[in-house]
Amino acid sequence: MEKKASSLWLDKPLNYFLANNNLWRWGSIVFSGLFVNLFLDLIFGLLYRNYILFTNAWSYLGAILLSLVILSGIRSINKSLDLEHPWEENSIKRFRLQTFYNISYVLLIMFGVRYLTNLFFGLINGPSFTSLINEVLITATVAIITFIIVLIDWGLYLLNNWRNSLAEIERFKKERLEYQYETLRNQVNPHFLFNSLNTISSLIYENPDSANKFVKQLAKVYRYVLEYQNKDLVPLADEKTFVESFIYLLELRFANNLTFKIDIPQTALKYYLIPMGLQMLIENALKHNVVGKNKPLTIEICTEEGPYIVVRHNLQRKQQVEYSSQIGLKNIKNRYQFQTELPVLVVETESAFIVKLPLLTNPYENFIS
Repeated sequence: MEKKASSLWLDKPLNYFLANNNLWRWGSIVFSGLFVNLFLDLIFGLLYRNYILFTNAWSYLGAILLSLVILSGIRSINKSLDLEHPWEENSIKRFRLQTFYNISYVLLIMFGVRYLTNLFFGLINGPSFTSLINEVLITATVAIITFIIVLIDWGLYLLNNWRNSLAEIERFKKERLEYQYETLRNQVNPHFLFNSLNTISSLIYENPDSANKFVKQLAKVYRYVLEYQNKDLVPLADEKTFVESFIYLLELRFANNLTFKIDIPQTALKYYLIPMGLQMLIENALKHNVVGKNKPLTIEICTEEGPYIVVRHNLQRKQQVEYSSQIGLKNIKNRYQFQTELPVLVVETESAFIVKLPLLTNPYENFIS
């Protein structure tokens, strides 16, 4: 605990420094100017015996002013690149463009400043000889430092992207666990089992053949849940078969008080959707709406352009709604965010409640990494 508190105390100055844009901007300008000039002084001190370090304060002031011009220009260039070629679009292309424009700008500024400086001092002190090696060394140093800055910028983007990816993966795992829990809770909750067993009990003596068929359909439902609960996407053809088994159980339970209308063309069965999404929407409709002889509930399942699979039912809300964990519809939306940019559409009118789930062409083509 003591070590953690100490670490937080050490982080505070850095966090404050990075959070304050003006402080960071001016600090980076001063540091860059002083660092580059000091670095060049050390190199010239090694190359020339008579070179005296730290004697020309004006050179350090000039380096800071030059750093101001260079860094301000680089920031303007990078802001333009953020609009035209953001890192998220193509990081390698952005790295190449930023390297080219930044180094070109630095070389242009260095050439102009050195030329004007030599011209100015030439008019005052007369013509002077400037070593070509010195000019190349200064220019190369500034260009290399500029390239390193671009590399750091790229590295920070990749690091941030990696951290975001880890956060998305953790969120995806959490959503999957919630989804599995909700699915299993809907299927294995005491009410569902109680109602199913009651239906079987009443059918055994009245209609043994129906009771036998009911048990088989119930087994299919549980088999599907166990087989597909860990899948990200499933074929619509498999989901349709599962829903038909689930609907059979509900129709025996509610008799004529519950009606289903399914219109899914054969051409739509090639698409994919999240597993048990349709079943959860049906469960939500039964949970929140009255189903009775005087108020029959009609649930329609069809497709439309997009493509979408549409679940629509007439709206007749219960006055006392069963307990709901509020995971179902929200979880469906969140799971789709990992598979496609197409949204889950929810429309509520005075008489109907409609949910549209995107149909995907390939279980991997639309996955967002």
